[in-house]
Order: sequence, then C-alpha cells, then structure tokens
Amino acid sequence: MGYDGALIDDFGRNKQQDGKNNLVIFHLWGQHIDANNRFPHTRQFERFTYKDVPNRAKYLDNAKRQDIANYDNATIYNDHVLGKIFNLYRDKNAVVVYLSDHGEEEYDYRDSKGRKTCNEQQIPKMLKYIHCVPFMIWCSDRYQATHPEVVKEISEALQRPFMTDQVAQVLFHLAGMKSRYYKPANDILSHYYKTRKRML
Repeated sequence: MGYDGALIDDFGRNKQQDGKNNLVIFHLWGQHIDANNRFPHTRQFERFTYKDVPNRAKYLDNAKRQDIANYDNATIYNDHVLGKIFNLYRDKNAVVVYLSDHGEEEYDYRDSKGRKTCNEQQIPKMLKYIHCVPFMIWCSDRYQATHPEVVKEISEALQRPFMTDQVAQVLFHLAGMKSRYYKPANDILSHYYKTRKRML
C-alpha cells in the first residue's frame, strides 16, 4: 500500500523546473478512517498501542483503544509528511498552507468512530471533534526575510476565528493576486477581516 510520504517523494523526484510563480496542491489521506492503514507499520511511526490509551470509559475495549492509538500513530506520520513538504521548499521563497477538510471521532466522548450523527446534547462535542480542524501557514526563512509584512499579518491573525470556505481569500492574499473575487472582509490576514457566524 502507498502512503502519503510516497506521494511527496515522487513529486520531489519528478517535478519539473519551477516557474517564477507556482501553486502546488497535495491532497493527503492524512488520518482518515481507517487510521491503521494511514501510516507505515515501522518502529518510527508505530509508537502507541492500546496500553498507552488512558481513557477507561466503559464502552472502550482493547480493540477500540488500539483504534485510538492507531489514530495517534497516523498523526505522527502526518506530521512527518508535512516535514517532507516543508523540506521541499525550505530553501525557496515559499509559503505552505495546510488544512484538513474534516476531523474524525475516535471514541472521544461516546462509542463512535468516524463521522456519524449524534443526539442534541452531544452536538457541542461532535462540532469540536469533527468540525474544528487544523489550519496552518508555514513560511520558509527566505519568505520571512522578503515578506516581513505578511509574516506580521499571519501573527496578528492567530486568534481570529476562521472557516475553511474562505481559504481562497488567504491564497489570493499570500500570492499578492488582484481579483474581483477577492473580498478583504473574508481574508483572515486582512485588517478588514470580519468574523462571520459559524456555518456548517
């Protein structure tokens, strides 16, 4: 089975000469269900087992605790894959935007794995585990040196609420693109950004 790291390695070996401006998109599997199939089973990435899961909820048996451990192992591997991407661009004038399309429940608060419906009382927890996703902007040293104003804007945006349907606005901003579709009020890096009511 192929893993996300193989995608990055293949791209690194076979990519064409960079142009002046480039947009590269990697669509990763990440920790998607079933997490046991999302990381190589080697000593480097198979760090956790069911014995390392402290949750003692009554609905958990050792097999379900192992599912949780596998998700943690897949997260370690996902971090490794991100490191590979950063290394591709470490010596370039580059910025990397990373986000997930959704999260996964792994028996976090109920006997459930994946993305399933829940009762009304469980909605706040379901929103946390499935809809609160990582969003990160990484800048190479060269990018930071040549774009200190953008680095400052990124730092100032750290605590602003954000929805991923607005990521195109961030890409416009980072690329310095002019477009009639660009809306500063929807760009988390803009001083004109306005927080909207959360939509799901």
